[in-house]
Amino acid sequence: MDAYRALTGAGTTTRDAARLTGIARSSAGRDRLRPAPSRLVRRPPVNALSLAERDRIVHVLNSPEFVDAAPAQIFAALLDQGVY
Repeated sequence: MDAYRALTGAGTTTRDAARLTGIARSSAGRDRLRPAPSRLVRRPPVNALSLAERDRIVHVLNSPEFVDAAPAQIFAALLDQGVY
């Protein structure tokens, strides 16, 4: 579609631009009328982990003690150790 727009913007007829790009003129017309999607700005959740907390969790998960354990096993083992 960008090539079609570039060609028609440079003065090429819509018929020739459609033939060169393989895009139907009707599709190009509908695309021109379609509103551009709006980008929503997403805020991080208030309960999101900080970078330091994430780094600590990754460090614990990759430690030799837990490297081969499932997350549920790691959670239970840490609870037994008193780590919350």
